[in-house]
Amino acid sequence: MTSPLPADRPKGAPGGWGAPLATIFAVQVTAGFMLQLLPTTAPALMAQRGWSEGTIGYLSALIMSCSIVVLLACGPLLRRFGPLRVIQVQFVVGAFGALLLGLPAALAPLATCFLLGSAYGPTAPAGSDILHRFSPPRHHALIFSIRQAGVPLGAAGAGLVLPLALSAGGLAAATGVTAAVLVGCACLVQPMRRRADADRVSTDRTPLGMALGLPFKAIWGLRDLRGLAAIGGFLAVGQGVLNAFLVTFLVTTLSVPLESAGLIFAAMHGGGIVGRLLAGWLADRLRSGLAVLRIAAIGGVMSSLYLSVASQDWSLAVWLVPAAATGVFVFGWNGVLMSEVARRASAGTIGETTAGATTIIYLGLMLGPAGFAAVHGLLGGFDLAFIGFGAWPALAILLSIVLHPRATSSS
Repeated sequence: MTSPLPADRPKGAPGGWGAPLATIFAVQVTAGFMLQLLPTTAPALMAQRGWSEGTIGYLSALIMSCSIVVLLACGPLLRRFGPLRVIQVQFVVGAFGALLLGLPAALAPLATCFLLGSAYGPTAPAGSDILHRFSPPRHHALIFSIRQAGVPLGAAGAGLVLPLALSAGGLAAATGVTAAVLVGCACLVQPMRRRADADRVSTDRTPLGMALGLPFKAIWGLRDLRGLAAIGGFLAVGQGVLNAFLVTFLVTTLSVPLESAGLIFAAMHGGGIVGRLLAGWLADRLRSGLAVLRIAAIGGVMSSLYLSVASQDWSLAVWLVPAAATGVFVFGWNGVLMSEVARRASAGTIGETTAGATTIIYLGLMLGPAGFAAVHGLLGGFDLAFIGFGAWPALAILLSIVLHPRATSSS
């Protein structure tokens, strides 16, 4: 994604692109790990705090709502303090939020959601700003594809590590590991800080109201951009639902052991890593990002159907392959959609345009878990709720057809 920063910021910064890519990849992995703290520990939190199965959905929605606010408002902060410094500070804030989850106070989970969401918000625009300046144009697609794979890699790591930490040392161990990962990354990227933030404008005083309005203004004027942003929001619903509920569904409904559920969760995000790289390659081969988005949406519908018929009789081996396939389809489309948005943006507005589209995607990540929790509570089970969640990628397919009946590069 491209950041909500002015399009005329200097490019071609000296010193090579390997270190900036490694830095931002580490940031993305850490962000993906951080976001899975609540979903992977949800069964333990439910038992400890007496939560219903739908509570995790509402908390996940709260995280993303905080991310949206920070995403929209962070442009002036990135210009004034530098993108990497903002990431470092917010990761330390996120570490504090992770530790709060272990406190017995009733409001501690809400504070955790607020701080984790605040920590996640600036990662996409800040990382894109750095890569945009350091990456040679001939390698942009490859570099951004590698960067996009960082979030599912971090989520897969959380699925493997956090359930084990929870079993070994309880909630305090899981929150401690998450905090350590966040602080560790903030320290790890410090050597890159001077280069990454070299062109910050310390005198920038852009009004907050202007920063909040520019992303929406950039996408609202063009039908194609509005449609692509809506497709991204529809597809993001599936990501939000599976991130929030898969582990809880496996443990509470299918009686899968927590460690095995974490492994299935990791397999899904491992598929997402492959999917993000594969989707970018396929879009280039087909010369159509929209065709790849339709394929992803079809896979999302199929994933909802297989989850609706899942059985306690399924072995771990039976789960791993479809979980990985789900990751390929449900988590693999993000980079392709954002490249399509950037390609169709007006000259000089790529930053604001992609920030606006990202906001719509975050809305899908926010509303998906909350809506699923409400439907689950109304229907009293996961099977019909999973069938219902399949309607969102189906809407993405229909909208893509309305926008462009022929998914070609000239669309």
